[in-house]
Amino acid sequence: RYLTVIVTMPETLVEGLGGDDEQLLCVQGCPVSERLDRPGASLPSIRPAMPKEEATILCKKHNVTDYYLDSCIFDLVTTGDLNFSVAAQTAQRDLWSYAPQAARATLKNCTQPPCVWDLTSAARRQEQSSALTALGFLVFILLCRHW
Repeated sequence: RYLTVIVTMPETLVEGLGGDDEQLLCVQGCPVSERLDRPGASLPSIRPAMPKEEATILCKKHNVTDYYLDSCIFDLVTTGDLNFSVAAQTAQRDLWSYAPQAARATLKNCTQPPCVWDLTSAARRQEQSSALTALGFLVFILLCRHW
């Protein structure tokens, strides 16, 4: 029913693709007009399926970090489906198993907003390029398991 995906790309690659507004998300985050956390924004009244505090505790019990933790918390808050905490744990373990160098390069314990990466650093671009390759490989392996 759900698919959670994270992709990191070097800024130079994204800039080389063209100037479409859709690609701004890769470099700069959501345009201000599309952000859900804008003060005074008229959002539909949707109740969280689980309180963020409870989701955070459950996800931390599965020993996930970085964007795996952030994704786990988001998924539990929006769906309430506890299987997402196990999925996040499995995905992070797979990254460590199949691409330990990429895991060391990308898992920096970003668990509090805004979780913004320094995209201007040459070292970060290299790490992101390695992470993109590793994550693509991980997605391929996970998809093959389901076939």
